Amino acid sequence: MKVSGFSYMRNSFTYGYPVIESIKSILPICDEFIAVVGKSDDQTRAAIEAINSDKIRIIDTVWDDDMITGGQIFAQQANIGLKAATGDWVFHVQSDEVFHEDDLSEIYDAMVNNLDDKRVEGFVFDFIHFIGDYKHIGTTRKWHRREVRIVRNLPNVYSYKDSQGFRIYPTPDDFETKQNSRKLNVKLLKAKIFHYSYCRNPERLVG
Repeated sequence: MKVSGFSYMRNSFTYGYPVIESIKSILPICDEFIAVVGKSDDQTRAAIEAINSDKIRIIDTVWDDDMITGGQIFAQQANIGLKAATGDWVFHVQSDEVFHEDDLSEIYDAMVNNLDDKRVEGFVFDFIHFIGDYKHIGTTRKWHRREVRIVRNLPNVYSYKDSQGFRIYPTPDDFETKQNSRKLNVKLLKAKIFHYSYCRNPERLVG
């Protein structure tokens, strides 16, 4: 079994995203990790290189500012990483998300145990949203409860909307027109996603 991890990022340090911690949090159970790095004005790319892991492959991109409205750019960048993956499973972690090291064995075992069960197309995780600081957690319906972060590496799986999750499209034309998609058949794992976007420095919350 081969596991591909991937993420996308741009100006992560400028906006206070824990991108290095994010990558490192799943790297131990990945055979490769694809970092889709948008052209940045800070040290994002250099910091990823400094992790100094032969698992990491960087794909350089330039973001299309016309796609930023509505978050289209996030799904576009996610799909670059997704389609570059060569593993049986593809593990997506966003640059404001971290997985706990104690949960990695459960996650890895789930991928191993379900590898040959083609009915299982991915795994979904509950979120823990830190709000303002590390002592307050968002629990209302405003905060998304769970999302798919591991998908089977199928040609018709794509990142959905603003990279919120994933969907399966029957044909490439369906993907282009964003029609006829369906949710993946997934299993819920006990492992949690720790989401840090809303406990950053308030001056950096514009990113």
